Amino acid sequence: AGLPSVVVSLDLKTEELEFIPAGCFPKDVTKLINYKGTIAGIWWNYVRDDGGKIKLKLSLGIWKAMEKDWSIVSFRLSKDNIFDRCNFSIVGMTSRGELVLAMDYTGKAYHVIYLDLEKKTLKEVEVQGFGAKFEELHTRGRVHVFVDHVEDLDLDDANKLTLSIM
Repeated sequence: AGLPSVVVSLDLKTEELEFIPAGCFPKDVTKLINYKGTIAGIWWNYVRDDGGKIKLKLSLGIWKAMEKDWSIVSFRLSKDNIFDRCNFSIVGMTSRGELVLAMDYTGKAYHVIYLDLEKKTLKEVEVQGFGAKFEELHTRGRVHVFVDHVEDLDLDDANKLTLSIM
């Protein structure tokens, strides 16, 4: 038997550690994300429905601190969409509560998926402009995506930063 799975949470104000049992998560595919201000784990696997059709099952475990337990919610997505053709990674959660999945590699097209877990809607966005160059080189590029990254283009050097503070 292996060691118990736990998530360790550090409260920066009190400098106290909280050890949260996480035995409900599969050990090899969980990603921890910020879900509306609380910690959540997310994972997926492929399952067959009653008719034999393969579906992507996406599961979200949300830590309920007051109950000291995880609330598990699952969603099934048809495999006949983009998930059938590409490898995706879970990037994180937007401030509006949409789960963001992004393709791992570029190709002719590059897609980012926004999944609203409450409304149960999926929005697929094609990002254009950088897949063609890789195709020209007969290769594909690894892509790293960040959620809610904001960059102030006016602060492109330290002098401007110093001047704007004073």
